[in-house]
Amino acid sequence: MKDLMRYTLASSLILSFLPSGASAAETVGANTQSKTTIDDGVVEQLSIVGTRLAKPPLSSHSVISREQIDNLNPASTTDLLQLLPNVSLSQTSAGTGQSYISIRGGESNFTLIMIDNVVVNDSTNSRGGGFDFNRLSVAAIERVEVYRGGVAAIYGSEAISGVIHFITKQPSASQAILQAKLGSDDYRQMDVTLTGNLTEKVTALVNVSSSEVEYYTWSKAKDKQALITLNSLGERLNHRFSLLVGDREAASLAEDSGGELYAQKRTPELRSSDFVMAGLSSELLGDSESLYESLHFALSWQRQQETSNHPGISNGVYSGVPASLIESTYRRAEAQVYAHWLANADWQVVTGVSHRDAVGENQGNLDFGMLVPVNFRLEQQVSSVFIETQKQWRKLSLSVGLRYENPSEFSADLANQVGLSWQFLPAHQVSFNYSEGYKLPSFFSLAHPLIGNSELKPESSENYELGWHYTNDESLTMDLVIFDNRYTNLVDFDPVMFKAVNRGAVDATGGEWRVNHAVNSWLDIAFNVTYTDSEIKRSQVNLRRRPQWSGGAAINMQWQQFNANIRSDYRSEFFDSSIATGELTLPSYLQWHVSGGWQLSQQLRLSLSIDNLFDKQFEQSVGFMNHGRQVAFAIDYKI
Repeated sequence: MKDLMRYTLASSLILSFLPSGASAAETVGANTQSKTTIDDGVVEQLSIVGTRLAKPPLSSHSVISREQIDNLNPASTTDLLQLLPNVSLSQTSAGTGQSYISIRGGESNFTLIMIDNVVVNDSTNSRGGGFDFNRLSVAAIERVEVYRGGVAAIYGSEAISGVIHFITKQPSASQAILQAKLGSDDYRQMDVTLTGNLTEKVTALVNVSSSEVEYYTWSKAKDKQALITLNSLGERLNHRFSLLVGDREAASLAEDSGGELYAQKRTPELRSSDFVMAGLSSELLGDSESLYESLHFALSWQRQQETSNHPGISNGVYSGVPASLIESTYRRAEAQVYAHWLANADWQVVTGVSHRDAVGENQGNLDFGMLVPVNFRLEQQVSSVFIETQKQWRKLSLSVGLRYENPSEFSADLANQVGLSWQFLPAHQVSFNYSEGYKLPSFFSLAHPLIGNSELKPESSENYELGWHYTNDESLTMDLVIFDNRYTNLVDFDPVMFKAVNRGAVDATGGEWRVNHAVNSWLDIAFNVTYTDSEIKRSQVNLRRRPQWSGGAAINMQWQQFNANIRSDYRSEFFDSSIATGELTLPSYLQWHVSGGWQLSQQLRLSLSIDNLFDKQFEQSVGFMNHGRQVAFAIDYKI
């Protein structure tokens, strides 16, 4: 790994002396508050995930655009997220099992997941509030925005490690787009998108997709999804409505079973789930006589249901898990109002309030030889008041965020965030960010009849970040970030007390390095490296799925109607465990991905992708081997 680090650092220094070139896909955004940059070889349009202010810090953001998604041709959303720089994702039974994401050493449920500004973390599941990314079809995604770092002061108590925001496809000119994909292991996907004008001011989009894959009889999945979006644009008043409905049937060996290598029986866990999400947002722009720049209103509602038929796990190094049949339901409604003010050209303020109601239910039984019910129902309300402000003094910028939350059954708390940046040279910027936040215990850990603990305290976080950003006419960008994240009162399962408890502190320190260069009009290259040292203080327990080193490189080429992409993905060795084996150290791995496309005409495009090009065998979770080389072919046709 030291060789990789030296190579990346040397490459970045060499790049700084290469001649500047125009980007292969340079675009000009209509929104003057946005910032066009290159991220892993693709020009992107940064939005404001991580803040409601106009100018977010560049060093902690990543974006995957729809153009990049089409060029890479991923089979699933989890495959897409594996391409994110400086983010660690692991899976059990890739594509059919569970997925876990870690940002800067945090737990999977420390990351806030949003779809079109609607929070979709499920507080009733055993992962403590994680989200199954496979529930969202990659066909519906317009772009993915990522903010790394604690932003509880902006988004609330679920965002103490970072934010991943999926923005779905938007209505555009009248057209129909048909896409068909075929690939290894009987993978197939059909996708239809219809978009156009309903009236002079109202545009609409309908996207319907279906996909299916079968690796083995005990590892397969079927997905269906529909998206409806309506946009209404007026002179001052704009509205957006979106409805997302999904259904998933999956079979995979259970988490912690030891997978196909170590599980004593290959009876799969059968899961069926459905997902409904609706959101309505409105924006009222101010005029010359208004005291505000804009007013924003948002309403959202969601329901997630999952039925799990778990076969149980036999005793191994650790005690086994009984068979179970459980149905969980999570419903959440939220309302938000905020105003954007411009005190002057250099000082902006956002103030607002929000309220959410959530209900979690669990119905089912554990089979200990006799059926033991594990039913629960829990309600929670959280009211919040928040403020963000940013002040500019020539080349110095200060931003502050405060959020006061008053949850039912818990004491009120104040999350805060402070950021300072200095443009000390035309091409160089340094920044410092500090934040404090907290996360409420999940419904599962609070209310589960067997392991729940109503006395749990909220988990808390303290985040420090020091960054350096370099840009050379935006053909060359470099980012170096050093971070220190401290988490306390972590919720964990105590096998002796047989219930969830608050444990000690976790300290995650490290750094991120990214280099992106548009060499000329047809070639972009990029590198990224992440080092994270995560440990539980005063404990011999190792955190799972936390490689110290990770990184990758990308080469993106665009020549006339052809494009080609080459990417690498490296993970150093890491700890993991299963009931069958106990704790193991899984070896490091390096895999390569290639993809390409040919735009035959304005209507027709052909794409080819090969994941794990050299057919490497490795595990992201104990006993779950990757599925080897995966080839996928896609046809897109526009009418």
